[in-house]
Amino acid sequence: MPFPWFRYDLGVLKRGERTDDFHNLPLVPDTIGRAGSHGCIRLSNWDAATFYTLVGKGTAVTIR
Repeated sequence: MPFPWFRYDLGVLKRGERTDDFHNLPLVPDTIGRAGSHGCIRLSNWDAATFYTLVGKGTAVTIR
């Protein structure tokens, strides 16, 4: 099963609106959890939607 691509779209990040000005970035599994990922947490869309319902604004998060 191939790894999905990450769609970087500033309009989605800032306003929640898809734009035509976006970049598709391949997921690079060997960089997750390393300095190369800059601390990014990668989730599938459905995992992100579920996570959103489980935490509130201001919730402290510890990444190990």
